[in-house]
Amino acid sequence: MRRINSIPWVLIVLLVLFFSACGRNQEVKDQDEQENSAEIVLVLKDSLVRDFLRERKATLKYLDDASMPVTIDFSGNENNLVLSIDTQREAVDLMYTDNSQTEYNYLLAKGDSILISLDERRPWLKTLNSERSVYDDNLELLRNRELYHSTYTPLQDFHFLWQANFDSPTPVDLSEERIKSRKKALESGEKELFWLDSLKNTGLIAERTASFYKAKLRFELDHLHFFSAEKGVYDPGGALDHFTASVTDSSEYLQTIYFDEFSDFLLAQIKAKDRNELLLPDSLGSGPSPFSKRMRFKLLEESLPRLSFQEADKWLKSYGNQLENKVQADFLKARINTLKKERPDMELMGLGNRLMSFEELLHQKRDNYLYVDLWAAWCIPCIKAFPALRNLHELNKDRGLEVIHLSVDKNHKFWEQVVRKHEIAFPDRSFTVLNLDESSFLDQLDVAFIPRYLLFDPKGKLIHPNAPAPEQEELKGILGEFL
Repeated sequence: MRRINSIPWVLIVLLVLFFSACGRNQEVKDQDEQENSAEIVLVLKDSLVRDFLRERKATLKYLDDASMPVTIDFSGNENNLVLSIDTQREAVDLMYTDNSQTEYNYLLAKGDSILISLDERRPWLKTLNSERSVYDDNLELLRNRELYHSTYTPLQDFHFLWQANFDSPTPVDLSEERIKSRKKALESGEKELFWLDSLKNTGLIAERTASFYKAKLRFELDHLHFFSAEKGVYDPGGALDHFTASVTDSSEYLQTIYFDEFSDFLLAQIKAKDRNELLLPDSLGSGPSPFSKRMRFKLLEESLPRLSFQEADKWLKSYGNQLENKVQADFLKARINTLKKERPDMELMGLGNRLMSFEELLHQKRDNYLYVDLWAAWCIPCIKAFPALRNLHELNKDRGLEVIHLSVDKNHKFWEQVVRKHEIAFPDRSFTVLNLDESSFLDQLDVAFIPRYLLFDPKGKLIHPNAPAPEQEELKGILGEFL
C-alpha cells in the first residue's frame, strides 16, 4: 500500500523539479535575450512629452557603431512615441539638448527599454527592464539639482561666458570674469569627482556609470586648459596636438557623442583663423591616431561639398582609406554621388513671366559652360557680387562661359523690379525659382547659405556644386582648366 501510495508523491516532486527548472531556464533565457539584444528602446510616456520636446526644439544625439553621429529630433509631424537605437556595443551615451541651452548626457545599456517622462519640465528617464537607480538613469540632472542647485554647472557657465565674448561684434574686457569663472569651473570639477566616488561607494550608481561620467569630466577639465581666460582666446593647435597624442583606440571617450561634439568644435575653431582658406586633411595630422582619423572625416565631410566633383573624387581616393572605418568613406562617397545623379528639377520664371524649366535652359545653353549665381534680394553679399558677376560674363562670354542669375526668394511678386534695380535684368540669363520648397535638387544642394555658385559643363552636367566667388583667384584657376 505504501509503495502504491508513494508513486503520486514521487511524480509530484518530479513535476515540481521539472517546472522549476523550466522557470529557471526561462529566466536565464530572458536575461540572455536582454543581454544579446542589439537594440535600445526609448518610449515617450505620452503625447505631452512629445509635444514638450517639439516645443523645446529638443534633439537626442548619439554615435552609432561606425562612429557616425545620429540626431533624433521632434520637429516633424510624426506622432510615434517609440524610438530605437541599434547597437552591438554594451553601452551608448545619449546627449539631450534643447533651445534653453539645457544639456544632459545619459548612459544607456544595450537591451534596455527606457521610459522618458518629464520632471519639473526636464526629461526624466527610467529603465523598465533592469534594476537601475534614479542616479544611474538621470545623473547629470540630479547633479545640477543636488550638487550645484542650478540649471547649469560652473563648467557650462564658463563656456557660456567665453562663447558670448567670442561671438560679440564689439570687444568687451571680461578677463576678470573669465578668470573667476574658469577657477570656479576647475574647483567644481574636483568637487564633482568626489561626489561621483561617494555615489559609487554607497551603491547609488553602478561602476560603469561612475567610470563613464568620471572619464567625461576628466576630459572636460583637460580641455579647459586650452582656453585662455586672460586673453579670451582658444588654442586649437595645442588642443589638436594634445588629443592627437593622448587619444588611443582604448580611450574611454573615443566612441562618445560628447567627444564627437568636441571634434566639431575644434574643427570650427581651426577654420575660424581663416574662414576662406581650404584646409587640407594632412594639416590635421597624417598619422594613424584615432583622433586624427576622426578629425580627417570631419574635415572631409565639411570640405568635399566645396570642391568640384573631380577634386572631391581625388580627395576621397587619397584619404578615404585613412578614416576610422569603411562606413565613413562610403557615406562621403554617397553624398557626392547623390548630388551628381540628382536631376536639376527647378521650375523657372523669367522676365515678362516667361516660364521654363532649368533643364530646358541647360538645353538652350548647350555648348557653353554655365556659372550659376544663386541669390536673394535680402542677401547683401549677393547684391554686392553683381558687378563682379557682370564683369565675369563680359570677359568670358566669347570663351564659352555664361553667367546665369537664379533668385531663390520665396516672394516672387517684386522680383522683376529687383533685377531691374540691380541691373541684372537679362532676358535669357535672369530667372527666379518657382518650386524652391519642392525641388529635390536644391534640397540635396542645401542652399541655406548664399550667395552660392554652381558650375555646369556644356553637356548640362553639374561639375562644381560650390564654385568660388567671381572675384576669387581660385575661380580663374578652375575656369582655366575648361575654357
